[in-house]
Amino acid sequence: MQANASAVQDAQRQLELKTSRALQSVKKTSRRPSSKRRTLSPELEAAKADAQDLSREERRYNVMEREPKSNRSVTSRCSSAKKSCACEQQPAEQRARGRQAEIPKSPLAASGRRTWIMSPIGLVLAVGVAFGLDYMNDTIKTPEDVTRRLEAAVPRPRTVRARRQAIPC
Repeated sequence: MQANASAVQDAQRQLELKTSRALQSVKKTSRRPSSKRRTLSPELEAAKADAQDLSREERRYNVMEREPKSNRSVTSRCSSAKKSCACEQQPAEQRARGRQAEIPKSPLAASGRRTWIMSPIGLVLAVGVAFGLDYMNDTIKTPEDVTRRLEAAVPRPRTVRARRQAIPC
Protein backbone atom coordinates (compact mmCIF):
# COMPACT_ATOMS: atom_id res chain seq x y z
CA MET A 1 0.00 0.00 0.00
CA GLN A 2 2.73 2.28 0.83
CA ALA A 3 4.21 1.58 -2.57
CA ASN A 4 0.99 2.55 -4.20
CA ALA A 5 0.70 5.71 -2.12
CA SER A 6 4.23 6.74 -3.00
CA ALA A 7 3.55 6.02 -6.69
CA VAL A 8 0.47 8.23 -6.55
CA GLN A 9 2.46 11.02 -4.85
CA ASP A 10 5.18 10.74 -7.48
CA ALA A 11 2.58 10.94 -10.21
CA GLN A 12 1.06 14.06 -8.58
CA ARG A 13 4.47 15.71 -8.31
CA GLN A 14 5.24 14.97 -11.93
CA LEU A 15 1.84 16.34 -12.90
CA GLU A 16 2.41 19.52 -10.91
CA LEU A 17 5.91 19.86 -12.37
CA LYS A 18 4.66 19.46 -15.93
CA THR A 19 1.76 21.83 -15.26
CA SER A 20 4.09 24.51 -13.86
CA ARG A 21 6.47 24.07 -16.84
CA ALA A 22 3.54 24.43 -19.27
CA LEU A 23 2.34 27.48 -17.37
CA GLN A 24 5.80 29.06 -17.50
CA SER A 25 6.14 28.42 -21.24
CA VAL A 26 2.71 29.98 -21.83
CA LYS A 27 3.74 33.01 -19.77
CA LYS A 28 6.99 33.34 -21.72
CA THR A 29 5.22 33.17 -25.09
CA SER A 30 2.62 35.69 -23.98
CA ARG A 31 5.37 38.05 -22.78
CA ARG A 32 7.31 37.83 -26.03
CA PRO A 33 4.74 39.60 -28.25
CA SER A 34 4.27 42.36 -25.73
CA SER A 35 8.02 42.87 -25.57
CA LYS A 36 8.13 42.84 -29.38
CA ARG A 37 5.27 45.32 -29.40
CA ARG A 38 7.20 47.53 -27.04
CA THR A 39 10.27 47.45 -29.26
CA LEU A 40 8.31 47.87 -32.51
CA SER A 41 6.00 50.61 -31.23
CA PRO A 42 8.63 53.38 -31.33
CA GLU A 43 9.72 52.22 -34.79
CA LEU A 44 6.11 52.39 -35.98
CA GLU A 45 5.70 55.92 -34.59
CA ALA A 46 8.94 56.97 -36.28
CA ALA A 47 7.72 55.55 -39.61
CA LYS A 48 4.41 57.45 -39.23
CA ALA A 49 6.27 60.69 -38.54
CA ASP A 50 8.49 60.11 -41.58
CA ALA A 51 5.43 59.54 -43.78
CA GLN A 52 3.82 62.76 -42.52
CA ASP A 53 7.04 64.68 -43.15
CA LEU A 54 7.19 63.27 -46.67
CA SER A 55 3.60 64.35 -47.40
CA ARG A 56 4.37 67.87 -46.11
CA GLU A 57 7.48 68.04 -48.28
CA GLU A 58 5.50 66.79 -51.27
CA ARG A 59 2.94 69.60 -50.80
CA ARG A 60 5.73 72.17 -50.54
CA TYR A 61 7.34 70.78 -53.65
CA ASN A 62 4.06 70.93 -55.59
CA VAL A 63 3.57 74.56 -54.57
CA MET A 64 7.13 75.40 -55.56
CA GLU A 65 6.59 73.63 -58.88
CA ARG A 66 3.30 75.45 -59.67
CA GLU A 67 4.57 78.91 -58.77
CA PRO A 68 7.14 79.26 -61.60
CA LYS A 69 4.64 77.86 -64.12
CA SER A 70 2.05 80.47 -63.19
CA ASN A 71 4.70 83.21 -63.22
CA ARG A 72 5.81 82.09 -66.68
CA SER A 73 2.24 82.18 -68.00
CA VAL A 74 1.66 85.68 -66.59
CA THR A 75 4.94 86.89 -68.07
CA SER A 76 4.14 85.42 -71.48
CA ARG A 77 0.69 87.05 -71.45
CA CYS A 78 2.21 90.42 -70.58
CA SER A 79 4.87 90.14 -73.25
CA SER A 80 2.31 89.13 -75.89
CA ALA A 81 0.15 92.11 -74.88
CA LYS A 82 3.14 94.42 -75.30
CA LYS A 83 3.91 92.93 -78.71
CA SER A 84 0.32 93.40 -79.85
CA CYS A 85 0.34 97.08 -78.90
CA ALA A 86 2.19 98.64 -81.83
CA CYS A 87 2.14 102.16 -80.41
CA GLU A 88 4.48 101.24 -77.54
CA GLN A 89 7.10 99.79 -79.85
CA GLN A 90 7.34 102.86 -82.06
CA PRO A 91 9.43 105.86 -81.07
CA ALA A 92 7.67 109.06 -80.02
CA GLU A 93 8.50 110.82 -83.30
CA GLN A 94 6.72 108.15 -85.34
CA ARG A 95 3.68 108.15 -83.06
CA ALA A 96 2.95 111.82 -83.68
CA ARG A 97 2.21 111.61 -87.40
CA GLY A 98 0.48 114.92 -87.83
CA ARG A 99 0.30 118.19 -86.04
CA GLN A 100 -0.72 118.37 -82.44
CA ALA A 101 -4.34 119.02 -81.55
CA GLU A 102 -5.16 122.56 -80.53
CA ILE A 103 -7.04 123.18 -77.31
CA PRO A 104 -10.19 125.26 -77.94
CA LYS A 105 -10.27 128.64 -76.22
CA SER A 106 -14.07 128.85 -75.95
CA PRO A 107 -16.90 126.30 -76.06
CA LEU A 108 -18.04 125.28 -79.51
CA ALA A 109 -21.52 126.46 -80.50
CA ALA A 110 -23.75 125.04 -83.20
CA SER A 111 -23.76 127.19 -86.29
CA GLY A 112 -27.10 128.84 -87.10
CA ARG A 113 -27.04 127.86 -90.76
CA ARG A 114 -26.64 124.19 -90.00
CA THR A 115 -29.43 124.29 -87.40
CA TRP A 116 -31.88 125.97 -89.80
CA ILE A 117 -31.16 123.42 -92.52
CA MET A 118 -31.47 120.36 -90.28
CA SER A 119 -34.58 121.29 -88.28
CA PRO A 120 -37.14 121.14 -91.17
CA ILE A 121 -35.59 117.86 -92.32
CA GLY A 122 -35.98 116.41 -88.82
CA LEU A 123 -39.56 117.66 -88.57
CA VAL A 124 -40.54 116.08 -91.89
CA LEU A 125 -38.92 112.78 -90.90
CA ALA A 126 -40.73 112.75 -87.53
CA VAL A 127 -44.14 113.40 -89.09
CA GLY A 128 -43.47 110.78 -91.78
CA VAL A 129 -42.58 108.17 -89.18
CA ALA A 130 -45.75 108.95 -87.16
CA PHE A 131 -48.03 108.64 -90.21
CA GLY A 132 -46.21 105.50 -91.37
CA LEU A 133 -46.72 103.78 -88.02
CA ASP A 134 -50.40 104.74 -88.00
CA TYR A 135 -50.83 103.47 -91.56
CA MET A 136 -49.20 100.12 -90.71
CA ASN A 137 -51.34 99.65 -87.57
CA ASP A 138 -53.93 97.04 -88.59
CA THR A 139 -55.75 96.50 -85.30
CA ILE A 140 -59.56 96.36 -85.28
CA LYS A 141 -61.02 99.27 -83.33
CA THR A 142 -64.64 99.71 -84.47
CA PRO A 143 -67.43 97.50 -85.79
CA GLU A 144 -66.98 99.13 -89.19
CA ASP A 145 -63.44 97.76 -89.25
CA VAL A 146 -64.89 94.29 -88.68
CA THR A 147 -67.40 94.61 -91.51
CA ARG A 148 -64.74 95.97 -93.78
CA ARG A 149 -62.47 93.05 -92.97
CA LEU A 150 -65.01 90.27 -93.19
CA GLU A 151 -67.10 91.86 -95.96
CA ALA A 152 -70.23 90.74 -94.13
CA ALA A 153 -72.83 92.54 -92.09
CA VAL A 154 -72.16 92.21 -88.41
CA PRO A 155 -74.99 93.37 -86.13
CA ARG A 156 -74.11 96.06 -83.63
CA PRO A 157 -74.62 95.38 -79.95
CA ARG A 158 -77.67 97.74 -79.86
CA THR A 159 -79.30 95.75 -82.63
CA VAL A 160 -78.85 92.50 -80.73
CA ARG A 161 -80.55 93.98 -77.65
CA ALA A 162 -83.44 95.23 -79.76
CA ARG A 163 -83.93 91.78 -81.29
CA ARG A 164 -83.93 90.14 -77.84
CA GLN A 165 -86.65 92.45 -76.69
CA ALA A 166 -88.67 91.71 -79.82
CA ILE A 167 -88.44 87.92 -79.37
CA PRO A 168 -90.85 86.72 -76.66
CA CYS A 169 -89.33 84.26 -74.24
